[in-house]
Amino acid sequence: MLKKIIIIITTILLMINCVYADINDSKLVKNRYDNIYAVYDAPDRVHLYYAQKYTLNDITAYCIEPGLGIDTDTYSSTTDWSLTNLDSDTINAIRLIAYYGYDYPEHNTMKYYLATQELIWRKIANRDVYWIEGTDKDGPRINIDNEKNTIIELVNEHTKVPSFDNKTINLSLGENKIIEDTNYVLNNYEIYSSDISDVKIDDNKLVINITKPKKNAEVRLIKKNYTTKVALIYYSGNNQKLIRSGILDPVIASSKVNITMRSKIKVIKIDEVSKNTVKRKGIKFQIKNMDTNEYICNNYECTYETESDGTFTTDYLEQGNYQLEEVKQAELYGYYWNKQPLSFSINENSDIKYENNEPIIELKFANRQLTGGFSFKKVGENPIFNDGKIIYEDVLLDGVVFKLYANDDIYSADGTLIYHNKEIIKEITTENGTYSQYGMYLGKYCLEEISSVKNHIVNSNPRCFELNYKDSFHDNYVTWFQLNNYLPKGNFELTKLNISTQGPIKDVKFAIYTEDNKLFYSGITDEEGHIYLPNIPVGKYYYKEYAAPKGYAINTEKMFFEIKENGETVKSTVTNKYITGTFIFTKTDYSTNAPLSNTLIEIYNEDNELLYSERTNEEGKIVINNLPYGKYYYKEIEAPEGYMLNPETISFEIKEDNEIVNANMTNEKIPVPITGLNENYLVYGVCAFSIILGAISIIYDHQKKK
Repeated sequence: MLKKIIIIITTILLMINCVYADINDSKLVKNRYDNIYAVYDAPDRVHLYYAQKYTLNDITAYCIEPGLGIDTDTYSSTTDWSLTNLDSDTINAIRLIAYYGYDYPEHNTMKYYLATQELIWRKIANRDVYWIEGTDKDGPRINIDNEKNTIIELVNEHTKVPSFDNKTINLSLGENKIIEDTNYVLNNYEIYSSDISDVKIDDNKLVINITKPKKNAEVRLIKKNYTTKVALIYYSGNNQKLIRSGILDPVIASSKVNITMRSKIKVIKIDEVSKNTVKRKGIKFQIKNMDTNEYICNNYECTYETESDGTFTTDYLEQGNYQLEEVKQAELYGYYWNKQPLSFSINENSDIKYENNEPIIELKFANRQLTGGFSFKKVGENPIFNDGKIIYEDVLLDGVVFKLYANDDIYSADGTLIYHNKEIIKEITTENGTYSQYGMYLGKYCLEEISSVKNHIVNSNPRCFELNYKDSFHDNYVTWFQLNNYLPKGNFELTKLNISTQGPIKDVKFAIYTEDNKLFYSGITDEEGHIYLPNIPVGKYYYKEYAAPKGYAINTEKMFFEIKENGETVKSTVTNKYITGTFIFTKTDYSTNAPLSNTLIEIYNEDNELLYSERTNEEGKIVINNLPYGKYYYKEIEAPEGYMLNPETISFEIKEDNEIVNANMTNEKIPVPITGLNENYLVYGVCAFSIILGAISIIYDHQKKK
């Protein structure tokens, strides 16, 4: 059969390239290589020839009769190789050398021409030939070893066929099989004929795709020619004969194709998103034959288990319809159990691959990673100054910016590194005071606040959390938390001191207001004269004194202060002085209202302690300044000369600061005795006067008490 094919192909090629012998049809042109000579060791002597490139009708030609001269430029051509008087082996050899010589792709150089000519001469004459520069046969040789070796290698490889020649290729229906030529010559061939419609050569690989059943299929290849010209022999009388290269006898290779309808099933556990193989050992599956409604059993459980690479491979399954089921199991190592079966078929439409020349259908069974998430509420403060106190009302903060970063290396369940430790994942911003994110890889994370809003202090302490694996039946492990922001606040410390002694004053009542007059604090100083008010929002305020301890004057001045920075303590010191007044005592004559000097007056406090003992001046006055707040009384101790002593005890009180208390007291003169009066009359008179004076005193006291 193969011989018939060769004969048919050869005949076709000869028909395509019909070249008949013709007389004097070729014109010889000699192109001499300057200063290059051939040294030929002939039997009679060593010959030295010009190195020339010959062309006939613009086609490269080579000499085949070493030592024979040329004295013409007109040649005849023929395809009759018997004219060369060479045996068939030599003819085949020089045809191959000429084919892979100068005209072969990328061989169009002087050295390749010299190498081709030298190899032809050596094959024909079996004599030493080499090339020199200059006319000294012992001069420098031209090294063309690389070119000769290349040509010889191509000649030796000419009949080499692909490694799968004369072998049977086993395929399953629907398989796309790639067969690599281990002889590395396939790219020199083309498909001559095939019983399979979809077959092609891709570089050094034969690609076969079986889409339909076919018995006794065969693929036939033929070696490609780079030329369509026919090899010719040129002759002219006794002149040296020449040849040109041309197409060679075809080299044929063929392979039979055996098509089967069974396949192994390779199940690959993959991540649903990344499509990476989940390398987990011991994950159980079952395969059900849907045509027989029975499970494929290779053990007592009729289950298959993945190996450490996350795959398992069945034995051969026959053509049919099947479904792959993942057995319900709790430990899927970070994946959610996939209860949805995967249907597949083994038929002419199956996507079949080969491993170790075995047909395999790969099924990728995807599982979704268990994911987690977080949700948080961002709460700030809104100060309300009301009812004499500060109330901080919770408010949701919109527009607070955070960075979310990994708090450790975070891997997906398939082992892929997703985030490096401390790698920033994204920036997030609260909306309506909240933020939620789901579908996150399990692992450790942190949130760090970048900027806040409404004058709130940025909370730079990271809020870290971890999304942990629990089991394979619950998804979206969500952690919830609240994050608070606080307004910048400071403290206010008020100290109340006695202006004179610089000692503390307790029980002084103060009220503190915002700058727009909202009362938010009212209280009294402690034993040390302090009022300490913490956590006051940054802002401007003032305070006023409303009540002072007994004996102190109230400071009615508004005192302003401002808290500018968070944590700042503003201190303010305010002083109070005792309430003091002035006591002005005036002594006058009862009858004339004239001032009475030298009257001795004593002043006592309410505890009957003597405080002052003074005499009236020329104006009848005693003035006591800075008399402290309190209750007092005074009485006359000595009357002016000639006046009767006033026995009254009179009380007064200093109630207000800078109060002036005026007190007036009159004295009557002592009566002058009447001369010659009866002694009894005098006694009666004195008695009557005493009675009248006592009655006046009783009336005075009664009026005073009212």
